[in-house]
Amino acid sequence: MRNLLGILAIAISASSASAGNDTATAQELLNKLGLNAGPVDGAWGPRTDRAIHRFYTEIGAIYDGELDAQDIVTLEAATSYYRHFGNRDWSPEIRSELHEIKIDAAPFSYINENLVAALVGQQQFSEPNLGNHPIGEPPNVEWVQRPMDADCAAVLRDMSPPDMSRWDAPLYAQNCNYNYRLKMFDGGIDALQGILDHWASQPLGAYDLKPSGDDAYFKSTLMASVGTTYALFYDHFKNHGPIDRLISDWMLNNQTLVGRETCPFSKPESYTPDRYIVDACGSNHWRLSVANIALGLRLKNRQLFIAGVKHLEINLSMYDADGIFTPYATRGWDSPGYAIDNNEYISSIALMLSEVGVNLYDFKIHDGRDIGTLIEGHNAWLNDPSLAEKYIVASTTCNGGTCTQIGSMEDLGPLAQWKIDRQFEDFDILLRSFHYQVVSNGADPVELARIYPRDGENGLAKMYVWGQTSAFPFIYASLEYFDDLERYLEPEPQEPLDLEGIPLDFVNLECDFEIRRKLIDGAEENRIASGRLITKEGRVAISEIEIRVGENPNPNFVMDTAELFLAEDGRIIGDLAVYTMFGNDRIDVIRLGTSFAPFKNKAKIGPQGTHLALVDKTIEISLVAKGCQ
Repeated sequence: MRNLLGILAIAISASSASAGNDTATAQELLNKLGLNAGPVDGAWGPRTDRAIHRFYTEIGAIYDGELDAQDIVTLEAATSYYRHFGNRDWSPEIRSELHEIKIDAAPFSYINENLVAALVGQQQFSEPNLGNHPIGEPPNVEWVQRPMDADCAAVLRDMSPPDMSRWDAPLYAQNCNYNYRLKMFDGGIDALQGILDHWASQPLGAYDLKPSGDDAYFKSTLMASVGTTYALFYDHFKNHGPIDRLISDWMLNNQTLVGRETCPFSKPESYTPDRYIVDACGSNHWRLSVANIALGLRLKNRQLFIAGVKHLEINLSMYDADGIFTPYATRGWDSPGYAIDNNEYISSIALMLSEVGVNLYDFKIHDGRDIGTLIEGHNAWLNDPSLAEKYIVASTTCNGGTCTQIGSMEDLGPLAQWKIDRQFEDFDILLRSFHYQVVSNGADPVELARIYPRDGENGLAKMYVWGQTSAFPFIYASLEYFDDLERYLEPEPQEPLDLEGIPLDFVNLECDFEIRRKLIDGAEENRIASGRLITKEGRVAISEIEIRVGENPNPNFVMDTAELFLAEDGRIIGDLAVYTMFGNDRIDVIRLGTSFAPFKNKAKIGPQGTHLALVDKTIEISLVAKGCQ
């Protein structure tokens, strides 16, 4: 790829063109780039001036005010390289000091053997699916996992889901790619290598976004995710020259995702989804900011880096005065579920920039606010969604073909349940801003990573380990950067189970059981598991279990890790791993034995009754044993 900034250093041959001819040539070239310099008449006017300033701003430079032969050569180089120049979703008014960063090739020192070894232990080999989706009218939704109905290799290789016009087309890009990343070092990289080799064998431009087409979200999601993985784990891939050229060309020629009207950067509080096109400031600008900056740093390519900065500036400019990201706050019940992702992208970029001596959180956006302030405001409204009430109320959520307009905050149901359903509990909020919490707020990296409920074996959920949204393993990578990954992976000390002085019941019984989950704030109780248990020689074993929650629950893990005993008074005492969430594989290890209510008006038979445990003081888990004989 020709580097425009490198072209500036090319010796310019002598030219006898007049200033007027240079102006006409510049106007013609600027118009070819789509920058609207006005008629090609050789007369320098406001449109020509705006166009050339826009041109240089787009490539991360500044026009010096004097048109000369060097400018013509630069413009000619641009017209020969670009099929689609610049980012029409971006505006020079939001240009920030991020453009002034002098980049070097980042070493990516945290992408090393330690990180790879840790990720190998977190691989998952289940079949791909299209994710869990809420069906029904919020807050009373049912979570349904949709099976994958296409061949992932073909979908990604051909950049073609079953139906590009369907709302769920991007899910094929997201979930097929994520499935390969989950088994990255056992076939995943090989699969992605084959896909990248195929793409690189096609003519440049073969995968460009269609003007006003329906493929922008799918292709942008896919190229951003694969591009990020490729940039981070660069040394694990081959065929670098053609693939570098393919990805760099696509990223620079497809910066514009919508291009019809920019979002209201000077007044983000005026954003409404019926007035502005959603994707003009949203998730794929986040994804592409990570991908462009990662590959720009990896290849020491300033044009890619600046393209990533522009994607980032688009979204950073859409936080209102209170730090509320208005394009997501206007999505009803789904609002926090979208917004929780923002800090994952920012943390990933901040980690990369830290290796070139840049503290991203200190940088100011166009209105003078620093990025750290945006993160604090953002986390504040996720902790207390009522702060975004003016945006959430009257906005609409559509799930499974059912659209619901939020009339009041009460329509959203109990806050604790909402936080669970849309995955913005307190620990979610802190973990998404992991790097920021360590760098700016002095959090201990290991203690912070361990606030996620641990299952005693796998630690963080896969979505955090692998960076499901950003394609960046941002927490593990940050832990390695802080030299704390090994400390985190050491087994967390567990309080030993003390049975001293507790007489055990050696009765032999088989019982049915249910595990129920209830939020302390009074939300509806849910049955999350059921099965059979056996008591023998003072111990309790789970012999069968059907788990109704989680994404890919492992019943054998629950049965094998249970350490339970039966006391003479009927209490089940000990530790049991419980899948507690509908949308992900969070596991809480509960300790039973402190609260037991035997069934009333029935003969006492072993553990029959309700055994209670609390999780984080917010969730009540009950194991109900019955039918013992």
